[in-house]
Amino acid sequence: MSQTVSIVCPRGAAPIVRRAAELLKREISARSGVIPTAVRGAEVQIELAVHGALGNEGFRIEDGVSGEIRVVGNDPRGVLYGVGKLLRGARFGPGHFEPGAWRGESVPEKP
Repeated sequence: MSQTVSIVCPRGAAPIVRRAAELLKREISARSGVIPTAVRGAEVQIELAVHGALGNEGFRIEDGVSGEIRVVGNDPRGVLYGVGKLLRGARFGPGHFEPGAWRGESVPEKP
């Protein structure tokens, strides 16, 4: 049986954030066969958000209170870079996606 994965993007998100969500969905689907949805309550739930308190193009990956994984960017590019970091550490298998385990903050010295 395939695992369930959801990717939640904020309403009215910037085009770069929406593209980051599509990139994440496409990579998970291509590498595992799991088709992510936008419905909350999946086994793996990833939320994308922009919160301007990290520094230009910075991002944070954290575990949420309900078990979700939150990728929070200082700006839309930060979200994109955070999604890249999450994917680089991920493991994929038939019907299975395991997000990267790295949690923390990353802010480039120079944007």
